[in-house]
Amino acid sequence: MQKIINRFVDWFENGELTPFVILISIPHYAMVLARFDWWPVAAVLGFLLDMGHYRTIRAYLRGKGAFWMIVLSLFSYGFHFAFYFEGGAGLASLFFGGAVPIVIFALSFLGYAERWSEKARRAAEETPVVSGKAPAALATSEVSGNLPEPAAHYRTWRSLSTVERQQVAELSVVEIVAAYGVSERTARNWRQHET
Repeated sequence: MQKIINRFVDWFENGELTPFVILISIPHYAMVLARFDWWPVAAVLGFLLDMGHYRTIRAYLRGKGAFWMIVLSLFSYGFHFAFYFEGGAGLASLFFGGAVPIVIFALSFLGYAERWSEKARRAAEETPVVSGKAPAALATSEVSGNLPEPAAHYRTWRSLSTVERQQVAELSVVEIVAAYGVSERTARNWRQHET
C-alpha cells in the first residue's frame, strides 16, 4: 500500500497533470451542454476542446499557432464561465471560469520547460568537452552520439539532415541559435521552412 501511495505522490509532484485536469473539466462541459445535447456527446466535445486547447498551447510554446491557442482558450473559458454562472456563482464566474484554462496553460508551460531543461542537462552530460569548450550544436550530438560538425557546416537549410530538421521544428529561434551556432535571421528562416 505504501508503494502505491509513494507512486501517486511522485506522479502528483513530477508527472504530467494536464490530462488529469482535462478529465476533471469534462463535467463542466457536460452540464453546460446537457440542455442542448445528449450528455455523452457533450462530455466528448468537452474532452476534445480541452485536448485541442492543450495541444495548441504546446504548439504555441514551440513558436507556432498563437491564433488557435487564443481561440481555444476563449472557448474553454466560455464553457467554464457558463458552468459556474449557471451554478449560481454570479460575478465570481468571471474568476472561476478562468481557472481551468489557466491551469492547463501553466502545466503545459511547466512541462515544456522541464522537458527542455532535462534535454539540455542530458546533452551537457553526454557531450565531451573539446579544448575546454562544448560544441555548438548540442542537439545533433544527442541524436547521433557523435560530435557535431562545426557551426560553419550549418549555413543553409539544405545542409541539415531529416532528423535535424525535425529537431528544429521543436525548437524556438533562440534555441536554434544556441544549438546550431547560426544567426537569428537564419534561425527564423529555418523555422519558416517548418510552418
